[in-house]
Parts: sequence; C-alpha cells; structure tokens
Amino acid sequence: MLRLGRTVAGHDLHMTISIGGAVHRAANSLEKTMKLADAALYQAKRSGRDRYFIAEATDTMPALILKARA
Repeated sequence: MLRLGRTVAGHDLHMTISIGGAVHRAANSLEKTMKLADAALYQAKRSGRDRYFIAEATDTMPALILKARA
C-alpha cells in the first residue's frame, strides 16, 4: 500500500480514509439507502484504515449485506 505523507507547518501528516457507500434500488427510499451507506461507513471504520464497504439490499434479502473492497 502506498502511503504518502505531507508536512504542514513543520508537522508530518499521515492521512487515511474510510468510505461507506450503498447501491440504491428503485424500490428503496433515499432514506433507507443513506442508512445503508452510513452502516457501511461505520463497518469500514471498525475494520481498520484505508477501507471501503458497499452496502446492498436485495429483494430477497432486505437486510444489510456488506461487501468489502479493500
């Protein structure tokens, strides 16, 4: 994994990012899709640094399914 640091005002900065996303289904409300994305974000944060998760809900499985993309 490539890590780039930056120096700002004499201080070394090292940044990481955690991202959560969701697949929007036409049958779902925007609110439900946003809640799925929020849950995916917190799963990414719990799993470590530099991670992202995509949440999906399907017709047969309306609950959260997390797919790791790390």
